[in-house]
Amino acid sequence: MANTQRVVFTFDERSLANLKDMVEQGQFGSMAEAVRESLAVNRALQQQSRQRFTEVVVRNPDTKQERVMVLPAVHSIAKNHHADTPMHVAARGGEVDAMQWLKEQGADVNAKNNIADTPMHLAAGAGHVDAMRLSFELAANKAKVCFIGTPTKDLTFTPRLWENMNRKEFLLTGSWMSYSAPFPGEEWELTARCFADGRLKYDPAMVFRRFPLERVKEAFELFKEPGRVKGKVLLYNE
Repeated sequence: MANTQRVVFTFDERSLANLKDMVEQGQFGSMAEAVRESLAVNRALQQQSRQRFTEVVVRNPDTKQERVMVLPAVHSIAKNHHADTPMHVAARGGEVDAMQWLKEQGADVNAKNNIADTPMHLAAGAGHVDAMRLSFELAANKAKVCFIGTPTKDLTFTPRLWENMNRKEFLLTGSWMSYSAPFPGEEWELTARCFADGRLKYDPAMVFRRFPLERVKEAFELFKEPGRVKGKVLLYNE
């Protein structure tokens, strides 16, 4: 018989409730058995993340449906060419549970990748309303939340969530699309006129580099080196 050692775990109320659900739904014989199984699964996922895998695919054998899930590791998940953090990856995929777990582990919900996108930018841009709603809960006091993209479902607020938003006093902003019907619309010309006459202003710090169109290949080469691009890259026609 293998040597054993007695270990005492302390769970907060929420974690204990989750553990009880695991015992019931997973038909485990005890909480200890559920913890052992969870540790085995976590160890397997950590082994995959150390090999630079960032996602796993789960499959329903009855319906054949598949779902991509983010590996639950904070520091060991490999970053992509945009230098995304695990929170970026979870937000892009609309993985609300993973986002909440990462937040509890201390992940930065306001972290920027090398093209200045935050996880909430990616969640909104992908149209994941659940992830968008979670951004209100994760935002700190006086935080700034910006939504981009086109949601595909209604975004509603519970009274509790609305009260939480008020108490945090954070700033929510949006963004306008760069096209309209008939495509591409007049937005580009209108923007150019507003820049020219001073009606539209922007922070020059947003633009990392400027390239004429004939050097567009050079501009895209910057993105091959993670962390090199520190903002937006502007292409212009001389």
